[in-house]
Order: sequence, then C-alpha cells, then structure tokens
Amino acid sequence: MKIRFGVYETPQPEGTEGAPRQHARVISKGTMRMDDLCSELRDLGVNSAQIKAVLDATGRFIGKSLTNGYHVELDDIGTFSLSLRSRVVEEATSGATEEAQSEGELTRVTIDRINFKGNPKLLKRIQQSAELEQVTKTAANSSLKKRKERMLSHLQQHGYISGLTYASINNCSRYQASKDLLAFEGEGLITQKGSGTHRVYMLFVV
Repeated sequence: MKIRFGVYETPQPEGTEGAPRQHARVISKGTMRMDDLCSELRDLGVNSAQIKAVLDATGRFIGKSLTNGYHVELDDIGTFSLSLRSRVVEEATSGATEEAQSEGELTRVTIDRINFKGNPKLLKRIQQSAELEQVTKTAANSSLKKRKERMLSHLQQHGYISGLTYASINNCSRYQASKDLLAFEGEGLITQKGSGTHRVYMLFVV
C-alpha cells in the first residue's frame, strides 16, 4: 500500500513577499494497535498473551530506565530519551530573602516529554520500500456526504466494510472512520458484526 500525502500552504508572517510556500504532510490511514500486531505475528506461532506480556514488560523497562536517567535504545527500532521544561526568572528580585534570584536564572525544571529517534536503518528500510501518492485537496477534505457515498458503493459491491477499509477509501483517520460508522449505525443505516480486528459493517436489513 502507498503512503498518501497532501500538499498544504505553509503559514507565512504578514508582509512576506514572494509566492506562498508549501509543505507535504502524510495523510494517516489510522493507528495500528496491539490487536493489529497480534494478528500480524500470529502466523509465527506467537500467541496474543505472549506478545502482550513482552510489550508490557518492555514498556515498564523503558519507563524505569528513563526514570533512572538512562536513554533506551532498541535495536533496529530507535532510541527513547527525556526532554525537560524550564521556567526562567523574568525580572530580578530584591534581596529580601535568601531565595532571591537574578534575571535569567532557572526557577523550576520539570520533565516535559518522551522523545523518540528512529534508528537510521529503520528509516532507510522505509525509504527504500515505500511508495508515495499525492492526494488531491478534494479527496483529502471529503465531506461526510462523500464518505457516506463511498461507503455505500463499497457495501453494494462487497457486502461488508471494515473500519480500516472505510478509512482507506475516504483518506481519513481510523478515529474519523470509527466516528462516522458509529453515526451511520445510530441512523439505522448499517449494523456491525464481529469484534476487534474482525469487526465489519453491513447494510441494515429489516
């Protein structure tokens, strides 16, 4: 499958001369989660319980290591590290107390976020195998009505549709697909069967 992207204008400060600059941005097809990973590895003879246990232990190991001041590098995946947030004294305070500080000194430092830097080998592998496809603005910003029409057309041809397929044909996120499908189900237009990665939607028949 191709990586779809849209082209958008980059906001420029007022008074900027010249043609507007543009940038490309990936249009996500959704988020792959634990169930998707379990389904992918099932053919290797690894069951879901084992996968979840290993990933849970990995998450705890990363958290513990970062808490103790380490970076964490996972081969062929990438490196995790922490970044900090700090506040600076805007104005120097008078020497009324021993805690008085000079302008520019740090007053409070907190942990801000977890950084992730992908392994260069992983990036190179993606660059060598991925195909890019530009999506028109019309497709990237399709309305609910258009998404509904595409869904109905797919249902008439195939009889059912999954959340992932809905997101793919409409160039929207898995979150948006789930939201749309839930709304259509509430209208009595479709009904769902199955659960998890096996959940599909079909036209509601009275």
